[in-house]
Amino acid sequence: MLLVNIIMSIVQLKHVLHSFMQVIGFTSAPARAADLAGPVEFPDEYSFCSGLIVSELANEIRKALPLSAYNPDLHASAQANGDCPVCLQEFHKDEEVCHLPFCRHLYHKFCLAPWLDQQQFTCPVCRSSLVSEEVCRRQRKREQEISDELTVWLSSTHGSNLQGLWC
Repeated sequence: MLLVNIIMSIVQLKHVLHSFMQVIGFTSAPARAADLAGPVEFPDEYSFCSGLIVSELANEIRKALPLSAYNPDLHASAQANGDCPVCLQEFHKDEEVCHLPFCRHLYHKFCLAPWLDQQQFTCPVCRSSLVSEEVCRRQRKREQEISDELTVWLSSTHGSNLQGLWC
């Protein structure tokens, strides 16, 4: 929440500086009051916040993935050829591996990490989801809450602080 407040303060400062530059003539004509009455959208700022949420989800998935020591006898059915599908290297006994919960594919722990860092939340081989439906619901709820907060915050501060500059 602190990070969102900092971002919002930066956004507000950006708009105040932009308004000041319009008043002294450094930028194009100021917006009309009628233009300010409509909804304000800040897709770059929202996507930054959304990116933070997605990174949080990647960390949550990473923590939840079951890690185990590779045992050819136990994992033989999960990986037919005994190789990691990402790096194509053979799994070695007692090596730490991720055993994906829904599709049961195996990966070296460090081979799967870059995939998650790219905000890919499916198995690299079969594309089955790495998250349960409950996690997806929580993720959508979190994004909606942040979106609602941003909308309320921006509509309350944008109208009151900047409208006076145009009159």
